[in-house]
Amino acid sequence: MYQEDRFCVHDEEDGGQSFFKIMLGNFSKQLFIPPAFRHNFKKIFHEAVLEGPSGNNWNVEVEEVRGALCFSRGWKKFVKDHSLNDGDFLVFYYDGDTHFLIKIFNKTGCEREDAFDVECFEKHSPVEKNMPDCPLAIVEASENPLCIAEKQWSPKKWHRTYTSTTSPVTEKQKEEAIQKAQSFRTNCPHFVVPMRCSLVSTTFMVTIPQKFLALKVLTKGQDITLQVPKVKNSWHAKMTWTRGVTRISSGWKKFVTSNNLKEGDACVFALSRARNDTFNIHIFRA
Repeated sequence: MYQEDRFCVHDEEDGGQSFFKIMLGNFSKQLFIPPAFRHNFKKIFHEAVLEGPSGNNWNVEVEEVRGALCFSRGWKKFVKDHSLNDGDFLVFYYDGDTHFLIKIFNKTGCEREDAFDVECFEKHSPVEKNMPDCPLAIVEASENPLCIAEKQWSPKKWHRTYTSTTSPVTEKQKEEAIQKAQSFRTNCPHFVVPMRCSLVSTTFMVTIPQKFLALKVLTKGQDITLQVPKVKNSWHAKMTWTRGVTRISSGWKKFVTSNNLKEGDACVFALSRARNDTFNIHIFRA
């Protein structure tokens, strides 16, 4: 019988935390977070985001049951969409906010390849439900993976953290920044990315929404340029394509630090109509 603290893995040097759970018995209704892991939470939260191996996100509620925290409403959908079975082994990587990246292994100890192709079919995501229909304005909060999900990644490979020099912001300020980004209008193909903890302080990767990729305006593996309107500087970055998930990786951290992006800001990524390798990034501060 495992003791609860054996479900937890800590990397004190790089700030990453994780725990694992084996799917046994009636696991589809709710999943308990190991009590020993609770001290990693900066504050108690009631909602969390689970990022599957595909890069898509599932929203779940976090409840306290008999003194222990568990994923409840929304967890059943995650289980169903990923066809989780008895004996499947899940590793939860926590980014320090309310986001968990999940890797799924089967009874053989191998990572489940089919999990990389799972979609999250929800009618609306929290960010896009109030958006007017527009074929060019693509807002995919539900497909904004906020942590790295590549196969070779482990807690030991967490990036060094970067801390913004600005003061912490309130939830109201974060909501206002997202609303401003949603209200932004352009004729260029674009998508909105709320700046979460992992995007601006740990993993430094931005996932490009599948619906944006469906426009077929980008080329696999191409180098891209990031620009901010009315700013002379530009930043070079690279897109990586891994198991159907496309990310802006190398170069994004430099952009974050140069523009002092912080958690709570929101960015509109607008692809230049003149060049399909350049994103004009409009920053809305929280």
